[in-house]
Amino acid sequence: ETVNYTVYDDAYRFTVYPYTGYTELYDHRDDPGETRNLVDAQPERAAAMRRIIEARLLMHRNPILGRVSAW
Repeated sequence: ETVNYTVYDDAYRFTVYPYTGYTELYDHRDDPGETRNLVDAQPERAAAMRRIIEARLLMHRNPILGRVSAW
């Protein structure tokens, strides 16, 4: 099964394929053809964008869990 989740910002596209663990990060300013995957070169940016995807999935997949405090 091919499922992916993608988030964009002003310059980057980050995609994660949860069943394989594969991730992609492309800079559309410098690489509009998406030929250079920057995940290894920019791990901090990739991690930050992954957190955005995870937060959005938490809110949409389980909206109650996303609003409960961790006590």
